[in-house]
Amino acid sequence: MVDIVNEQKKRIRYMYTWMFRRYKKNVVADSVYSAVRSDSVTTDYLKVCQANRMDKSIRFGWLGEAGSKIESGRVSKLYSLDFNNYQNNATQATSTSRPYLCGNIAPNEKLGIKNPNGGGNYMTHLTISFAANESWSVTTVLNWNGDNKDYICYAGDVINSYSLFVRHLTNRFGFYSTYGAAFYGFGDSNPIIGKNIVLSFIAENGILKTYLNNTLINNLTTNTSFRFNSIIRGFNQSNRDSGIVIKSHIIRSQALTPTQVTAEYTYLRSVYPEIESVEIGTQTWSSSNCEMAATPMGNVIAEIQAAGNVEKIVNIADREFSNDTLWWGKAANTVISNGYCRIESNGVDRGKLSSKSGLATVGKYYKLQYEVLYTNNVSLWSEDYGGFLPTSIGLKTVFYKAINSQLTLQNINTALGSCIDIDNISIQEIGWSGSQELYDGIYAQTAGTVEQKTYAAVKAAGFWRNCQTTVDSGALYGKEYNKFAALLLKIDIDYYNLANPTTLWGYRVPLRADLTTLAAYGGNALKLSGNTYWNTANGTNATGFSALGSGIVNADGTNSALKANTYLLCSDANFAREIKDADDTCNEVAITTQGGVMRLIKV
Repeated sequence: MVDIVNEQKKRIRYMYTWMFRRYKKNVVADSVYSAVRSDSVTTDYLKVCQANRMDKSIRFGWLGEAGSKIESGRVSKLYSLDFNNYQNNATQATSTSRPYLCGNIAPNEKLGIKNPNGGGNYMTHLTISFAANESWSVTTVLNWNGDNKDYICYAGDVINSYSLFVRHLTNRFGFYSTYGAAFYGFGDSNPIIGKNIVLSFIAENGILKTYLNNTLINNLTTNTSFRFNSIIRGFNQSNRDSGIVIKSHIIRSQALTPTQVTAEYTYLRSVYPEIESVEIGTQTWSSSNCEMAATPMGNVIAEIQAAGNVEKIVNIADREFSNDTLWWGKAANTVISNGYCRIESNGVDRGKLSSKSGLATVGKYYKLQYEVLYTNNVSLWSEDYGGFLPTSIGLKTVFYKAINSQLTLQNINTALGSCIDIDNISIQEIGWSGSQELYDGIYAQTAGTVEQKTYAAVKAAGFWRNCQTTVDSGALYGKEYNKFAALLLKIDIDYYNLANPTTLWGYRVPLRADLTTLAAYGGNALKLSGNTYWNTANGTNATGFSALGSGIVNADGTNSALKANTYLLCSDANFAREIKDADDTCNEVAITTQGGVMRLIKV
């Protein structure tokens, strides 16, 4: 009996060794740009598949550590682990439409494909179709950072309405096909924002099962007809996939059993932990920069690329009412003359002033300023502000998130003679350097306790942007944040933990004291070695922290110092730690509206 078992083990070992050699030979022979990134990870996965009888049904399979073709930093081909013929590779012929292969910078950090460019950038493979009576499964390791777009598709035939996606508005994973409506309810995704997750859809006999991290979270009766032909593709160019990194994607013509799901999950989780980390002294730090665009409570951190506030009423005459250019829409009893605008009621009709449509972007924050020259028994309402505006004499400033795209000022008091004269009106879309002003404004306008006022203000003023405001740099170095984003993330992790005391989120934003402890190791020990991400190759990375020279966002919202320095943010003080290129220090610097990177600490 022992001999039979040993013989079976030898045969299995021979088979996966032979399969891997064949696979690697095909990859390396294809192009000088092609390589298997990790022999051990790939062969170990083959072992798991074969030992659990999941290998022969693979129609398309790829891990970040498996075969890929990289040209100028972007992915042009993913070599499929379909062990029958190795033919269904995923490709992208257009160089500007290729996603990035990111990661593999810090110790234990694994690779993945990242698409921050938009819906027009994705990988395609031969169409894999399943009828309603056919069994199939797809397992994906992805890192979702909570993008605030509606649908973020990561696989399927999007053109023909077959999609696997993450949806932020309902914080759900989803499945969509032409044979049924979009199905939500696949589990609250807020707790896994910013973490690597293993997500599996399994279809069999009209039942669609969804597993999140080896836990069955939904079991639906539905038409499971489906088609796959693309990976990491958004629905359109504006519906960007900036919130997703895919680290593994396997499609099978087989409905995995719970035992098989567990076997695959156990291996994938061993390769892709929730957050890749490194031990530094007594602390466990994430080994890559945080890239969350939302918090564990589902609050979106706004993407702000503009350096400063942007005036939206571009014509000075329309701001000063020096003449009526017909840019403003005026209801009855609203007149522009003599260098100001009068909004009046005649006892029946109410005056109203409306900007051209498209002035504002719904969901963005604005600074509205106007001067009240005269006022008489008026109640001034703004639809885009969603409330009453101040009407006392003098210069007024209001901060708000736009509800619609027009600026409206309406006198809703119908009394005869009720009126207000206004001048010098301005509406500015808040840019990066306006974050402190926005925080102060929202704090002052919010009623309630200090905690409630602070929470409202940080939700408004927490910003991120791509490093150097470019997608290319953002794909490599990640996101930069302001101090309010760090505080918002800290607060929301605390709120999440308070609501889930038995399943804590598991990580926290560093405090000033944590950065002081980290700085004791010196700048060079924290920096990634080599001169790819720094100008000077003096980093030893002795700690494994793998700091990158991502540069900083200056107080005025401009970017500088790529490959020359980086700021590490904390959540409890107006300070950051600066790591410099040709310097072994990690000095503390005061910050106001500057921006830097965040690293999380495991708790």
